[in-house]
Amino acid sequence: ASLQERLSLSDEHLRKVVVRNPSVLHLSFESNISPSLAALQERLSLSDEQLRKVVVALSSVLSYNFDSNICPSLDALQDRLSLSDEQLKKVVVSLPSVLSYSFESNIAPKLKFFQEELGL
Repeated sequence: ASLQERLSLSDEHLRKVVVRNPSVLHLSFESNISPSLAALQERLSLSDEQLRKVVVALSSVLSYNFDSNICPSLDALQDRLSLSDEQLKKVVVSLPSVLSYSFESNIAPKLKFFQEELGL
C-alpha cells in the first residue's frame, strides 16, 4: 500500500502533499504514516474523504506522532472547550491546521484572552 492508494489521492493532491512536506518521502508508510493515519481516523471517526481533506490541507500531519503530538492536543482542546466527539471532528475537518498548534503555548493563551475580554 502507498499513501496515494490509502487516501485515494489524485496525482495533483499527492504532489501538493509532497511539495508542502518533502520529509514525507523519508517516512516509512507502513511503520510511520499508516499507523498515524489509522489512529487519527479512529480518534475522530473520520471518513476516508475527511481524512484525505485533513492530510491535503495539512500534509505535515503525516510526520506528527499521534500519541505524543496529536492525541494530547485533541484531548486538551476537547476538554477545554467541552466539545463532543462530533464537534471536535468538525473543528479538525474545518480547520486542519489546529492539529499543528501546541495547545498549551498557542491555543490556551488565546482562549484565556477571549474568556477574559468577553467575560466568559
